Amino acid sequence: MKKKILAVLGLLCSMTLMAGFAACDSLLTPPSNSSDSSSSSQQEVTYSLDSTKFEKVVAYKSTLNYNNLVIKASLGETINVTEDMVSGAVTDKTGSQTLTISYKGETFNVGYEVKYAVKFVVDGKTIDTQLVLRASEVKYPTETPVKEGDVFEGWQPAKIQAVTDNITVQAKFKGTEVGGGDENVTADIEFENADVYVREYGEPGDITFTTNSTAQGLKYALELSNQNIECEMYNGLIAVKANKAGVTELTLKVTDAEGNVLDTATKKVVVKPHSFLINKSALGSGDIEGIRTIGR
Repeated sequence: MKKKILAVLGLLCSMTLMAGFAACDSLLTPPSNSSDSSSSSQQEVTYSLDSTKFEKVVAYKSTLNYNNLVIKASLGETINVTEDMVSGAVTDKTGSQTLTISYKGETFNVGYEVKYAVKFVVDGKTIDTQLVLRASEVKYPTETPVKEGDVFEGWQPAKIQAVTDNITVQAKFKGTEVGGGDENVTADIEFENADVYVREYGEPGDITFTTNSTAQGLKYALELSNQNIECEMYNGLIAVKANKAGVTELTLKVTDAEGNVLDTATKKVVVKPHSFLINKSALGSGDIEGIRTIGR
């Protein structure tokens, strides 16, 4: 009988010890790998670029607004794009451009277009800004500007012949000053001769032009579509020296003392090969007026 009681007690002790070991094991066993799952999730974060508020068309020589670009993380975090993330920000060249954003090994590209800005100003206030690439795209306001006590006389410049830079078009009122001068500042360019023909390696040909302004502080600048010719500008005259046969577009730009573009005009210069001589009878007097014929 004693042996049976001892056996039962021994069994109970063994069971108690096993239960104690199990409890200890549960205490010593680390919790489930939820932290590992969290760590794994952090390593698998993905990013995307939200450019819905980014301006896809911007003004020439303007500053791009990066604040409208946002990087979104898959876990809900948002990161504002800053200048150090960006490359390829170009606004001094018109046409289609691509902005590249880099963040934590990810690269995103967003396209935008640069155009010239044409501002219409009435009594010192901008009433309209148009972004264009060509003069034909400019739309003058249809409503007549109003200024109390004055009469609207027209826009300056009255017509835009070419767009090669940002332009400010100002409303002209009778008895008011435009452009800060002592008079109404206008600078409508008129070339006095038709397309210009010069000879390769010959003497310079002359292009004459006029503007309808006597205002002080106006500045004149030339832009050439290629290097076929060289130009020097004097009062009302552009001397053209030909370097290479071909066709060049010469653009004359007039700005006021504050740098506002008042008018632009384009002239075609045709450079003939060295053996070419200008035939006055073939061209007609209107084509060679103001041109010094060369190679005679």
